Amino acid sequence: MSTSQEEDMKPGVEGDQISLHVKSQDGQKVFFCIHRRTRLKKLMKAYCDYHYLDSDLTLFVFNGDRFHGEQTPHELRMEDEDEINAMFHQTDYQRAWINLKVTDQDGRKVDFRMHRRTQLKKLMKAYCDRKYLDFDSTVFLFHGARFSGQQTSDEVGMKDGDEINVMFHHTENQRAEINPKVKDQFCHCILFLLVLCPL
Repeated sequence: MSTSQEEDMKPGVEGDQISLHVKSQDGQKVFFCIHRRTRLKKLMKAYCDYHYLDSDLTLFVFNGDRFHGEQTPHELRMEDEDEINAMFHQTDYQRAWINLKVTDQDGRKVDFRMHRRTQLKKLMKAYCDRKYLDFDSTVFLFHGARFSGQQTSDEVGMKDGDEINVMFHHTENQRAEINPKVKDQFCHCILFLLVLCPL
């Protein structure tokens, strides 16, 4: 978001700003706080950028009537917490999301679906939690190169259906296969495996 947009959308003098939310066909909402006299095209563009939508193919409606970007909340007599409806082709909305799979050394896969603007550390942490792995000792690779958890799938260049490879000490993975509720019953088995598997 540009500096001018930040200035227009940041909190101002009480009464000068208005809180609005944009609701999609499937009920998902995105909230905005803008100046009452800011042209709504800035809100519309921010919404389309967030959801990877074509602004020319996205309709914005208030109280059943379409409005244009040159208008302001003041001109449309919008009140605080009013709702704007956004209408678009579902395929455009789906482009904002990506399906990825994480594959370990043994070829086992875990599927994830996430927003393209979400930092990959959430996927990485979710995978480690699911497999009972130490996050700091687990390496994630894409096309053979390690990436940062602060990056997004877009920044790394990932496409829908792409694969992420994960590497970790095999003993950690074996512990993940033991149900925590019955771990004590298999304690001797775990020790035996640790002896057989080289570090």
